[in-house]
Amino acid sequence: MVPLITAGAKFLVKRKLISKIMDWLPKILAFFVTLSLLFSSFLPSYLKTYSKMSSEGNECITYPLIKDYPITSYHGYRGYVAGVPMVGTWHDGVDYGSPIGTPMLAIINGTIQHDENYCGLGIWINGMNPNGEKIRARYWHISGRIAPNGSNVKKGEVIGLSGNSGACTNGPHLHLEFWINGKPVDPLKYRCQQ
Repeated sequence: MVPLITAGAKFLVKRKLISKIMDWLPKILAFFVTLSLLFSSFLPSYLKTYSKMSSEGNECITYPLIKDYPITSYHGYRGYVAGVPMVGTWHDGVDYGSPIGTPMLAIINGTIQHDENYCGLGIWINGMNPNGEKIRARYWHISGRIAPNGSNVKKGEVIGLSGNSGACTNGPHLHLEFWINGKPVDPLKYRCQQ
């Protein structure tokens, strides 16, 4: 008796199935990433009360702009940014969709350090938290610096202007990062109570 499905046919069926799965895998991944981003859009109002600590010292960080602007990209893995697929890319900071020239505020007390690379103009603020850990705030894509390099700043002081410089994929915005002991962390988890 001749088998209805030969070994070669079984291999071909498995190969086609694997090919279909590989074709759909990026779409499935993009769907779940997009779904997680949609659900995360409900979080900002909840996340505005992270810490009950004082906003004067470096126990927590303050809001980085002169007024509220929408978050256009969160810390972590991303889906799409301005229609460009960024599936699976890691984002060290939080992006605030602000017009070019919006005054940026120091989110920690510390010392200004100017920087510039493919991200455009940047500013670091280097400080310490009450636990003795090194903390840094990083601002990218800015259009101008106001605080001089090496100067000491306090939370809430204007240090520069947001912009669209460097490798900017989603229009004018402030890219803000917060680092503790040399590692980027989600800045929203360290916000002072408003």
